[in-house]
Amino acid sequence: MFDENLAAHVKALFYFENSGCDVSQARLSFKENLSSKTLGPVIGSDGRKFTVMCRSARSGLLFLGAYAWLHLRKSEIKLYILTGSIFTDCKICESTEDLDGANSIFWVIRREADLNYPNLESYLNRTMTLKKCS
Repeated sequence: MFDENLAAHVKALFYFENSGCDVSQARLSFKENLSSKTLGPVIGSDGRKFTVMCRSARSGLLFLGAYAWLHLRKSEIKLYILTGSIFTDCKICESTEDLDGANSIFWVIRREADLNYPNLESYLNRTMTLKKCS
């Protein structure tokens, strides 16, 4: 079976390389990073290092677990979403708010590790509330 997220991983490497980023370290650790569905470290044209979570939404659905959702709140994390056949058919998100765009061509589905969805949703809401108060 073809792994859509593996395709996104490979195409993200080409995307960031063609965008002027240094992906040499990410290329060297490509195989090790496959299990976490990340690409990194990538060094931007401004010299800042970041990690890219790679996902495919070519089916029209983007599946994200709670781990990915929470990590997208970090400034050194980006999300590469493959939406088509070539590496430039993508959306780059730098926050969970970027996923809320009305012009998205895919639906976001958060998969929960805990089968008790209300408990996890409550935890996530609590975390957001605590961050807003800080």
